[in-house]
Parts: sequence; structure tokens; C-alpha cells
Amino acid sequence: MIKQIPFFQGLSADDLAKLEAISVVKKYKKGEFLFIEGEEPKWLTFLITGSVKLYKTTANGKEIFIHQLAPMNFVAEVVNFENIPYPASAIFTISGEVLKINYEKFETQFLTKPEICMKFLKSMAQKIRITTNLLHQELILSSEEKVARFILNHEDLFNELKHTKISS
Repeated sequence: MIKQIPFFQGLSADDLAKLEAISVVKKYKKGEFLFIEGEEPKWLTFLITGSVKLYKTTANGKEIFIHQLAPMNFVAEVVNFENIPYPASAIFTISGEVLKINYEKFETQFLTKPEICMKFLKSMAQKIRITTNLLHQELILSSEEKVARFILNHEDLFNELKHTKISS
């Protein structure tokens, strides 16, 4: 299954075997947490199927939506790279599967390879763009524009999620 993930295409059979040896695939049901804000990361996590909502919780319990992640993306890889606790929580909005990779072993065995390192940096740059877009959305767009943008960017989720979830 790992060789079907675009991020890992181009790896040698030997590298794919090494990656498989340090990885596990785990299934999650809708409503299950992938991680909770403040937890220490142990795994480099790649979303294979399903959908994950990233959000922060304020001191008074209010949920602040950050992003809805679609399949074939790393989830919060920056925490591994920076060795920091998760700054947000992630919950499955649609049941799915993740590839969990032992980050310490991934770092020593794979981040020394320029092609993997560049792909990893591109993935983190994508997360910076997401954060920039979130700031733009929260500071500039009206409520109607926010919902319209969500529908435009997540057409597949529009029919899956309740309208109250979309509006939040």
C-alpha cells in the first residue's frame, strides 16, 4: 500500500521495505481523535482515507476551526520536525485510515535523502499556505464568503457534513 502513496513513489524496493518495517496502518471511525492538543507526537501521520478536522479549543471551551484535511496528506508533520506538542486537536469527520510512521526512524533513515527531504519541505510549505489562507479567511472574509469558500474547496464534504458543521 505504501508504494501507492504519491509521496513515496520513486523509492527503491529496499527503501519501501524499510519504510514498511517502521510503519503501521490504523483505522479510525468518525468522531475518533487522531490526536489531542498538547499531546507529544510519536508518529509521523499520513492520512490515507477519510477526512480529519483540525481545531483549537479556547480556555472557555470554544472550538476554533483550522482546517479540514483530505486524504493523501501528512497531518501535523511540523510537530515532528520541530519536536513540539500538538498545537491543535484532530478528529475524524469521515471514517478513514492513516499510515503511522515511527518518526525517529524515519528521520534517520529517510530525511537524509534529498528527494524525500524536498518532498517533506514541500508538504510543510503547503501547511504554511493553509495557515496564511486561514488568517486571510478569518480576518477579511464575511460569514457568507467563508461558507462559499468551504463549499468550493470541499465539495465532497458538503453532502457528508451537517450544515451546522459547515457553518462552524
